[in-house]
Amino acid sequence: MARFASPEDPTIFLVGQDVCGRYCVCENHGVIGGAFASRADAVRFAQDESKAIAHSIVLVTPVVISVDAVACSNDALPRRVDARAA
Repeated sequence: MARFASPEDPTIFLVGQDVCGRYCVCENHGVIGGAFASRADAVRFAQDESKAIAHSIVLVTPVVISVDAVACSNDALPRRVDARAA
């Protein structure tokens, strides 16, 4: 998963759709992310992971993000990517 920030930057969760129509969550440090069937599920995941810190969730448009490099090849949803477990 790509990193969009240095370790000193505050944590921000980007929520948007990928080219396959999945709703994706990407954390700006590249540690946490997931793909979900609905926007509501993606936002709920981001809220849970952000511990409800104000201004930590950003909804992005148009389609700009993808959680994994194998776009659209696996429709098993939801998926979660957690680099801490690796």
